[in-house]
Amino acid sequence: MICVRILVPRKIENEKYQKLLSYLQNPTPQSVEYEKWARQFHEKFNHVYKGERRVVPQSEIKWIMSMFHDDPTKAHQSFDAMYNQISK
Repeated sequence: MICVRILVPRKIENEKYQKLLSYLQNPTPQSVEYEKWARQFHEKFNHVYKGERRVVPQSEIKWIMSMFHDDPTKAHQSFDAMYNQISK
């Protein structure tokens, strides 16, 4: 299992995430503002990262939260406990 730090609670809309991922994989001319904004991210293993943290598209948030909340070894943690675990 790979442990990845993810950006929480920041999320990015699915369309915006896909556009950013495509741009990072194959840079094409965009507006100056977009290119400046996109410089803070990089692509690794077909995912978007900001520094060492993975950017999570909105479509994955519910899945990630349920994995941490429903894990029998975690005993239905509180929001703060889940947030701390996910952001590690």
